[in-house]
Amino acid sequence: CGSSHNNLCQDYGPIFSYSSSLLREIDNLIWSLEPLSDFVIDMKKTDLLASNTGNDLHRRVSRSFDAVSKNVEDIKFMRLRILHAFGADSSESVPCYCDKNEIASKCGAAKLLLEETARATTSYLEQLSNAMKELDCLEKQPPNSRRRKQIMRIISISQLSLDFYSFASFCALLYIEHRVLPQSKVLYPILDESVLFLAVKRSRMVVSTYSTVTMVDRALKAVEVYSFGKAFKAISAEIEKQKKRSDDHSPAV
Repeated sequence: CGSSHNNLCQDYGPIFSYSSSLLREIDNLIWSLEPLSDFVIDMKKTDLLASNTGNDLHRRVSRSFDAVSKNVEDIKFMRLRILHAFGADSSESVPCYCDKNEIASKCGAAKLLLEETARATTSYLEQLSNAMKELDCLEKQPPNSRRRKQIMRIISISQLSLDFYSFASFCALLYIEHRVLPQSKVLYPILDESVLFLAVKRSRMVVSTYSTVTMVDRALKAVEVYSFGKAFKAISAEIEKQKKRSDDHSPAV
């Protein structure tokens, strides 16, 4: 084997890597959440969200996410922690023979949750875009027209949709972090891996229901039942504890 052939052999790396594939799904998720977050921010500048707070079910479910909602920056923070755990600066810079490949291969359920949440978010964004275009066409119709009300309901759940999809994503990232980092270095060491796996499993079921049902109330009910679950409550409790610690250490104004 000549020297040039030896160099080719040394440079060879597998085209597929479980680690890079997993990290790319995290990137795809963030790319789908960012425009939804921007949409919600823009809507808050109008009266569309304020004047359409929904029914009692909508308000009840929204309150359950108030204390535990995660914004895109929180998801990016988790992405950075996981990237560093994989010894990479980006999903494209993971070493071909990353020693975490075996661990990444065992995060299949979390990877699927990231894929499904990104797909659901993108689909909802398309729905919102169409709704806004149709709303412009219906501008001259009375505000209580049936179709206008339907469109306003779709728009009214945008904040809750962002909160739910972000929380589901966070569950997936927590599970991956627990698999790839030692217990002493994870964000919430008190959480058991079995609880996090349950959170991933339940989140996948509810993302599927929430993103495919045509009746808004049925979607909201699925998320409400989700918020009663053991995994949701366990993770919520840790998020609230962390927020309280942050508030306690914040300088007084």
